[in-house]
Amino acid sequence: MSHTQGAAGVDSQRRSSSYGGGRRAALDPKLLGERIAQLRKERGLTVAELAKGVGIDAERMASIEKGERRPTSYELTRISEVLGRQVHELLAPSRARTEVTPSFRLARQVGLREARAAVDRVTALAAKFVELERILGINRPATSLESIEIYRASPHRPGLDPELAGEHAAAHIRNVLGVGNGPAVGLAERFEVEAGMRIFFIDDLPPSIAGLVIWGKDLGACIGINRRHSRGRRRWSLVHEVGHFLRDPEAGNILPTAGWHKHTDADAFAASFTRAFLMPKMSVSKQFADRCRANGGHFTVADILWMARLYAVTFQIMTEQLERFGFFPPGTYERLTRDKLRPEETGVRRAYVDRRKPSQFPMRYVTLALAAYERKLISEKELAEYLELDRFSVRGLYQQWCFQALDDGSEVELRLSDEVVTLI
Repeated sequence: MSHTQGAAGVDSQRRSSSYGGGRRAALDPKLLGERIAQLRKERGLTVAELAKGVGIDAERMASIEKGERRPTSYELTRISEVLGRQVHELLAPSRARTEVTPSFRLARQVGLREARAAVDRVTALAAKFVELERILGINRPATSLESIEIYRASPHRPGLDPELAGEHAAAHIRNVLGVGNGPAVGLAERFEVEAGMRIFFIDDLPPSIAGLVIWGKDLGACIGINRRHSRGRRRWSLVHEVGHFLRDPEAGNILPTAGWHKHTDADAFAASFTRAFLMPKMSVSKQFADRCRANGGHFTVADILWMARLYAVTFQIMTEQLERFGFFPPGTYERLTRDKLRPEETGVRRAYVDRRKPSQFPMRYVTLALAAYERKLISEKELAEYLELDRFSVRGLYQQWCFQALDDGSEVELRLSDEVVTLI
């Protein structure tokens, strides 16, 4: 297909993949009818009122709800419109249960309303993720981290000191992910693909919340990170919430933006896990020695900044870790930052902060949505809703993925959902 056909041509020529075909799997009429009846009741409508909105008689509507008749494509579209739903929500093989454990550890800096809003946002995104998997017929196994129980808190089992346990867990999880002993890169992708977690970087999290982790039977482990924070802070928040998940998967946790050094065993474990995972002692010691050797035995503030960028953490976190390892005298960070400037007071911000934002949605989530669209399992409008973009933008995104430049300077159009190999 040529570029001149444009987005409309892309949409009209979308072809079904070799696995699963281009149509939705037929849903049992009885289950479909039950869903329609449930949603109708939630909207406070009678059978007759729904039938009138659809443009059919009440008797036919009643037969559809009882599973005695299968609605036509037009009727199904009208039913979804009247009920304020998308067609795929009615036809998905089963709707994801979105119950998550409510026993969050809330810091005083985070109000209950803010916490609930953050939980609801992550839950809604995770439910869409599960829905895409089900539309595509994917049965996703539980995260590999869910099977690791050795670090979980238990009143019936005396545990290791939480800080030592956190360091041990960091080394173990680095080994599980194949990270090695150097700076860990691509963490969100590793935790998503290799550990099976659902990770979202969210612009509209309340400012008081840096991150949170929730778990649900259908949703699995889900993490939301404040996308407006700096790169170093986002990485800290992500690994910190993974630590909380290892400690107690069902408890959940909300990490406040301010005052995040707390003193419960769970927080001590998570903080120790995060430090050791992001900045392993052996690796940091080698880098410290190498910098000193290169500088003729000196180690300067510039070297702290260099190491902070190498490990993608904040200046504060790196300085405190070097203190913790005994390379700096206690109080070094406080001494270096004694004369603080407040940009909100001076009206001038001179410090560089790496605020490049990652994609809001996991790469796997995006590719699943694009594949479902290509196979005509969801419409362009539904794709835009999944990706929270306008329809013009999703057309461009779809073309960016489909058209790839080759090494010889030519281009090729790829079908995202075409299978290359099957391992089952």
